[in-house]
Amino acid sequence: MNCSPTILDEDAVTRLAKEESFEVMDDIDADYENLVQTVTEIASSCRSIAPNHSSRRISASTRALLEKRRNMDRQENHVEYTLLSRLCRQRIAEDHANFARSKLLDEAENRRSLRKAKRKIAEHRLRIPCLKTANGTRCCSIPGMEEILSTFYSALFKSDLLVASKERSAMEETLPFLSPEVRHAIETMPRGKAPGKDGISV
Repeated sequence: MNCSPTILDEDAVTRLAKEESFEVMDDIDADYENLVQTVTEIASSCRSIAPNHSSRRISASTRALLEKRRNMDRQENHVEYTLLSRLCRQRIAEDHANFARSKLLDEAENRRSLRKAKRKIAEHRLRIPCLKTANGTRCCSIPGMEEILSTFYSALFKSDLLVASKERSAMEETLPFLSPEVRHAIETMPRGKAPGKDGISV
């Protein structure tokens, strides 16, 4: 059973519905069943598989180049494989730029938020594709990469050195106010007004 999402071509439905006669039968039950069957057949014939996210971003010619590179023997055709990979990267960048331009134009024509559209276009663009494990193999799964990163940074910031704790004196205690707060209080003080005696003798 195919569960792929589909889209309905409304223009094709309208055209086929105008061409259909929709004859009325004497038997009301048979007439209803015939109407339902005709409408269902028209809708089924006008449905097609909806393009996924990658097919909208990447053109058919670029997908053909990617398929050609996928089926190419890298060892036997090393130079051709390198040139084809460079061409694939260039075409993908061009397709992404065209996709972003068309999406932004569509959002502008429909008077929708361009900031949200830019955020959707750039979503997941900087995703890490894979990481190397400790034994040199590649890991592409997200849970595996999270474990590799956790192990790496835990070992990076872990220290076995004993640091002697230092007792802080009363003068080193954190003050209940910040220097910018003192500066702001002085700057907002009314002109010509003395703050009063501070009780400090010199």
